[in-house]
Amino acid sequence: MKFKNFNLKKVEFSRNDIKLGITIPKNMTKELAYLVGVHIGDGYLGIFKRKDGWAYLNTFSGDYKEEMDFHKNIISPLVFKIYNKKVKAVKSTKNTVQIVFKSKAISTFKHNVLGLPSGKKKGRIAIPDSIMNSRFRKHCLQGIVDTDFSLSFRHGRYPKIRGAFQIEDKELKDQIMKIFKDLKISSICSTVERKDFRYHPIKKYKVYEVEVNGKENLKRWVDLAGFKNPKHITKMKLWEITGFCRPLSTIKERKNLLPR
Repeated sequence: MKFKNFNLKKVEFSRNDIKLGITIPKNMTKELAYLVGVHIGDGYLGIFKRKDGWAYLNTFSGDYKEEMDFHKNIISPLVFKIYNKKVKAVKSTKNTVQIVFKSKAISTFKHNVLGLPSGKKKGRIAIPDSIMNSRFRKHCLQGIVDTDFSLSFRHGRYPKIRGAFQIEDKELKDQIMKIFKDLKISSICSTVERKDFRYHPIKKYKVYEVEVNGKENLKRWVDLAGFKNPKHITKMKLWEITGFCRPLSTIKERKNLLPR
């Protein structure tokens, strides 16, 4: 199947982009759709003016203890494969891993072509039409699930895939539930109150909580898309092998319990 090419007229290359050989995708692919999903979950795009000119910042952030392998072995190689940009996952704080890079071409592509917002994502982030209107929807959702959802097992045995989204992100929540529905995976949504330490240490905020429950739904998700994030994969493997995955276990503990 031939896919419609992007209009790349609004992509701007800096001299450094040209020197480094940065490349921009001509059309949507499953790898790009997945990386967009990762950006929706744990990414940031900043295009802003400084005293010495414009800055074009891209970051991916995660939990150092749980997601160093994910950033190092999944995100970094994907950025290189898609954009020919070498990036490195580094420990930025006590428990945070980050990939940080600058590129005018990549930033203007993400903002002007894909439509990803610059600055705060709250109330402004959604899956781009170029993905929602393609067969790559599930790959984008896979990236969102890998970063913005948790995989847990109630009483250690009964699987639940769960993600929480700001009330302002209703469009994104609706898109996610539509993709699950298209995949014939049952999902439910409820409105709950949660603390969000990014905004206030005590105050509770209303959020949408999307859940996919049960063994059959989990099996269908794994068959159709699955997980790339090792923190989910180790839970899944441990549960499949032993029938049990202890709540709040760490990725290190799970790896030590898996057969070698």
